[in-house]
Order: sequence, then structure tokens, then C-alpha cells
Amino acid sequence: MQIITARRLIAGKGKAVWENAALCMEGGLIKAAGTADLVRDQYPNAPVCDYGEATILPGLIDMHIHVGDTQSRPDVAQGGQLTKILFAAWELSQALKRGITTVRDVASEPGVCAALRQAADMGFLKIPRIVTCGTALAASGGHGWPLKSVEEVDGPWKIREAVRRNIREGADWIKAMADETADMPEYTQEELDALVQECHRHGKKAAVHASFASTVDMCIKAGFDTIEHGIFLTPQQARAMAQKGIAWVPTAAVCTRIAREREQMMADRGLAAADLTAGNVEVFLAAQRANPAADVRGLTAEQLERVLFYRKVCDAYAHNLKPCLDMGVTILAGTDMVIGGTEPAPVEEEIICLTEYGLTAVEAVESATGHAARVLGLEGQIGTLEPGAAADILVVEGDAARRPEALRKTLAVYQNGNQIAQ
Repeated sequence: MQIITARRLIAGKGKAVWENAALCMEGGLIKAAGTADLVRDQYPNAPVCDYGEATILPGLIDMHIHVGDTQSRPDVAQGGQLTKILFAAWELSQALKRGITTVRDVASEPGVCAALRQAADMGFLKIPRIVTCGTALAASGGHGWPLKSVEEVDGPWKIREAVRRNIREGADWIKAMADETADMPEYTQEELDALVQECHRHGKKAAVHASFASTVDMCIKAGFDTIEHGIFLTPQQARAMAQKGIAWVPTAAVCTRIAREREQMMADRGLAAADLTAGNVEVFLAAQRANPAADVRGLTAEQLERVLFYRKVCDAYAHNLKPCLDMGVTILAGTDMVIGGTEPAPVEEEIICLTEYGLTAVEAVESATGHAARVLGLEGQIGTLEPGAAADILVVEGDAARRPEALRKTLAVYQNGNQIAQ
């Protein structure tokens, strides 16, 4: 039995924040959490570790990760299956040290998650618990089709067969790819309906990559359990999702990071900040389309189009994310960080980004703790600091209830009550 104390504690449920807080754990589970005086009175003989001016919160949950993804590491991508599994193990171990204690894998190569989970169960690895979708299902030539983590499958009955195969191979969820970077659904309504029906018939949940309005409408109608990205999600769609119990994983940080990097690329070519508006990029793009030989600061048409696209994405988040939350939709933190130069599974950056788009710090933390656990079907087991839940705990320096940047300063991580070496 052990007690840890700190200036404050975020419970991960009901926006509860305790000041002068403490938590008691024993046997890998939480026994009590609340004010320090109350917890110490309950367990007067338990040893106490005081973290001072810190925040205790539940271990974080990344709801959108691709375990073993090598898009940002071409050297690893050229290796064999064993190399990829070792890379995935290293990435997950680094994430755990920063307090990410659970991840939902939304498409990985066959066998990767199974091997990692078995090794963790046998005590060979210390990594976050993994909830996996197995391989994602895409229409022929659809989003992600060249990847080994994606299976091309068409037609309602072939899709049902693929769902059954994935479940047989150990998938906890099923993931569909419904569109890419254009407003054109890649699956029909009949196909999406069949996928969801087969998942739910087997007691599994379904996630879907859907970005544009028409695709999102189809996915809401089909009854998916989570919509991934939804970058142009409207408050009206959010209301419909809330009514059907569909959660939203906006993956805002990765899109925002890409937008800022591309805008910096333009700034490096002499375009002032005032020039980096959607309207002006449209003007630059129109000029280049009219005269392909024209030099628009050394930028290609494709580069200009991507700058414009991600600018529109960030504008959509800025205008819609908080109004969508106000409509009652559950927002979940997912990183999808498949670009280089970032920490593995940077949930803290997603939480910070969500606050930039209008959520409070506590609301954003709940998107990566209690809300995520509930959608995973693990409510009361992980994601909250309440009696009976797993002692998955993150301690950070500073006041994470008011300043989410504190999540970047990890002091301690516990998984099932065991402290993880930093």
C-alpha cells in the first residue's frame, strides 16, 4: 500500500479536481482518492510520497495511434517484420514513460500488436496496454490501400467476411477507411452499414476514417462508434452524433502541426504572415494554374494546394470544435502522429491543442482519460482515479488543471501501481 500526494488531483471524471490531494493504491488498484487529510485518515500507516506543487491525473489514453507505423522512418520501413516490432516496442516504451498507459491502435501490420501484447503479458516489455483494430478495411484503391496495415475489400458480404477474419485474428475494434483528401465517399452506404452491423453483431465497436461532410453523414447513418478526424465536422453533425452515442476523435494536433510547418515553408520564401490566408493562397494558386511556368516563390501547385487545405482544416477546428462539444458530442484525444520529429503518441500535445481550440484544460484531459475509457468499454477500469480502477497514474510538475503545458513535465508514471523508470 502506498499514498502519493500533490497540490492537486484531476480525477478524469465529472470535471472533478481536488486541491491538496492524495491517492492511495494497493495491489495494482486505486483504493481511495480525494483530499490528503481524508485519504491519510483512512490509511494512517501507509507510506507517503509527496510530489509537492504537482498534479496527479490518470494515465493518458491515445485513441488514435498506428502501432509500428514507419512512414516517418524509411530506414525502419526497409527492415523486416522483426525490426518493425522492435521499433514499435521502443516507441511504446517511450510513450509509457511520458504517462500514456493505454493506446488504441487503429491499423497496424498483421501480427505486430499480437506479438507486443503477448510479450507484455509475459513480462518481457513495459508498454501501454493495446486495444487494436487489426488491419483497416478500405475500398479497392481507397485511402491507405498501398499500406500493409490496410486490406482492400469491396461489397457488403466481402466486408462482413473481412470483419470476421479480423475478429478471429484478435481485433478488439474494426476500422474502416471511408474517404481521403477529397469530398468523395469511397464506400457505399450499403457497405458501411454492413461493416457496422457485422461488428455490432459480434459485440465489437467500429471506427471510421471520415473527413468530409458527405462521408461523415453516411457514417453517422451507419452508426459507427467513433469518427476519426472529421476535420470539417459541423455542429449539426455533432448533435446527430451525440444523439446516437458516436464519439469524435479530431486528431487536431497533427493537422495543426502540418499546417504550421507548411506555412513556415511559405514564410521562409518571403511571404509575410498577412499573406498566409486562405484567400491569398487561392490567388497564388490561381496564378500558377493560369501559367504553370510562373515562379510563385519556388512553390509548386501541389505545395500551394496542401498549404490551402491545412489552412482550411485549422480554420474549421477553430470555428467548430467548441460548438461541436457544446452540442454534446464526446471528444476524444488521438494523435495519429505519423510524421517525423515528434515524441511517440504525443497525447499531451493533443490536449494542449484542444485547449487552443476552445476546450478547458480539464475537458481536454478528460478526452484522454475518463471519456476515452468509457468509449473503449473500460469505464471504471482505467482512465479515472476512483476506487477499483487500475493504478495507472501520471504525475506532472505544475497545475495541469489550468495550464495543460504542465503535461510536458513528467515527474512520475505508475502502471498497475508499479512505478515506471524514467
